[in-house]
Amino acid sequence: MKSLRPTHPRPELVAEAILKSRGNALVVYGQDHELIIDAIAEVTSAGKPVVTIVSDVPSAPRLSYVGIDHYKAGRCAAFFLAKMAGEGSIVLLCSSLYYRAEAERISGCRDGMADHADRQSVSALVELDENDPFAGEELSKALEAGKVTGIYNAGVSHAVLGRALAAHSLGPPRVLVGHDISPDAERMLQEGVMTLVIDQNPDLQVRKALLILASRFGLPGGVAESPVVPFTVLVRDSL
Repeated sequence: MKSLRPTHPRPELVAEAILKSRGNALVVYGQDHELIIDAIAEVTSAGKPVVTIVSDVPSAPRLSYVGIDHYKAGRCAAFFLAKMAGEGSIVLLCSSLYYRAEAERISGCRDGMADHADRQSVSALVELDENDPFAGEELSKALEAGKVTGIYNAGVSHAVLGRALAAHSLGPPRVLVGHDISPDAERMLQEGVMTLVIDQNPDLQVRKALLILASRFGLPGGVAESPVVPFTVLVRDSL
């Protein structure tokens, strides 16, 4: 399976924002990178609790991670691809494996395909960096390499993927599974380009994170919330 790797993201910007924050607590979304780990460690040692959302940084001394089980979300995607895509190959797509959430989704999808698929195989893993002018060409090569009947998009923005498909005159595969509902995702579902979206309920993540921090400070209304957030599977008819 071929891996096409883009330029590295810039975790120093997130780390700088963490260190410069003047708040009493932080809710952080960032990469599992040593700069971010060190920044979280520095602010927590100064008494500022940190809750991570969307993508965890488990090596850091954060108070809690609030979010979905990304590995299970990847297995969920694999189940639908195996049952719906038909015989052919599957391309896995992400923005960066430096985000633990995307790495766990890809891992879950691989394992799920091994368990559920008997007519498909994973042919490529493409990291599609929206700032890379050649990213669309890399995706085009992966899709033209064989009979691709399914794509699992573990983290690339829907707009970027749509532009990449359109720019290279690539029609949508039989099954396209993506993450997180947005106006672009809704449009792609309505047009039949995307088959289904696995949404991670970000509003619920934020509410849970704030309740956990309120409990940490002993504020009224603060509760020891479960950090686990369920994911939701959306199709065109459920919008």
